[in-house]
Amino acid sequence: MRLCPEEGGSCKTTRAAREAREGQKTTQKGVNVTTINGQGHVVTDSYFQLVKQFPLTSIHDEDHHDQALGVIRELMGHNLDAGEKEYLDALVTMVEAFEGRLPDFPNASLPDVLHLLMDAHGETQATLAAKAAVPKSTVSQLLSGSRPMTLATAKKIAPILGVSFSLLLDCAEH
Repeated sequence: MRLCPEEGGSCKTTRAAREAREGQKTTQKGVNVTTINGQGHVVTDSYFQLVKQFPLTSIHDEDHHDQALGVIRELMGHNLDAGEKEYLDALVTMVEAFEGRLPDFPNASLPDVLHLLMDAHGETQATLAAKAAVPKSTVSQLLSGSRPMTLATAKKIAPILGVSFSLLLDCAEH
């Protein structure tokens, strides 16, 4: 089926649609709009402004995770344009991917979780203590349940066991 009335004829394609298909910037109602590789993802300048403020990169640690959650909380309370919605969707996907890598230990005690994680990572009390730069007695007391987990200790032990420090603190509450 031909969209043009005749060979060499004029198609009734708007300038904005033609430029959008080509991935060029155009203006809709006074807002700059860009399509990405002609794939139908239309984003506004607000998307790029948000990327400049908080780049969309893979989340690898608890601090970056906390920062991303802060951006999400801030955006959630506003009426968002298409670009901001696209950014929020991408950021939420990244947070979910990070959180999906974290193990879930519902109602497990801290000693049980520590034993499980230490076994999974081939750590002994001595090696965990050495790598975390905490006294071996601290690890022993955490494993026996006679010592509470502190934030400082959780931040030292968690990376060695491949979990977030918040997971260890959550387990300590049970």
